[in-house]
Amino acid sequence: MYSSASHSSPTVEQRDSPLLFSRKASQALVGILTLWCVYCLVKEMFGHTAGLWALFALSVCPWHIMACRWALDANMAPGFLMFGLYFFVRGMNDNRYLLLAALFYGLSLYCYAVIWPMLPILLALQVCYGIRYHKIHCNRYSVLSVLLLFVLALPLLLFVLVNQGLLPEIALPWITIPPKHRVSRRRDCFFFPKFCLCEFQKHSAFIVIAGYRKSL
Repeated sequence: MYSSASHSSPTVEQRDSPLLFSRKASQALVGILTLWCVYCLVKEMFGHTAGLWALFALSVCPWHIMACRWALDANMAPGFLMFGLYFFVRGMNDNRYLLLAALFYGLSLYCYAVIWPMLPILLALQVCYGIRYHKIHCNRYSVLSVLLLFVLALPLLLFVLVNQGLLPEIALPWITIPPKHRVSRRRDCFFFPKFCLCEFQKHSAFIVIAGYRKSL
């Protein structure tokens, strides 16, 4: 794990700040709604009793409790993925819910960059299942869902293309996509290994283990 100011323990002033409260409140709300989605999904598949047991198991899970308390953007990703899955399952019976599934799947891309290559695989499997069992049909709701997901993912796709050198920097009145060296957060090496290697060579090397940095 890496340590940074955004992940460190808040000071007394930060604990009392409205910004910190809003961040923690939004995380807690997503965690509560995730419990509801898990209950509804398991109830749909295995019945009311199984849904209650799944709700209980997740509500006392240490990981879920920690995720609800820690105001970290990446902790939002499982919740938004669960919302997308729930509405996708509902959408197989009523295609109107596919719009909400596309909305939450698109928003999940802005929570954690690691899920960028995983979400297309997840969606491909779900769509193949829906088509195989005639749960998804080509109608206005499915087409609008695809367009909505594409619009939400387009800024991130352009970001990757710009930072891979396939497109020049984009600077419009309503959106700006700079190269990676213009972005302050430089620890995301998943999609930009060449840049991170250059930065590693330019600066003193360090090892980050369990949140502690040690110079070599």
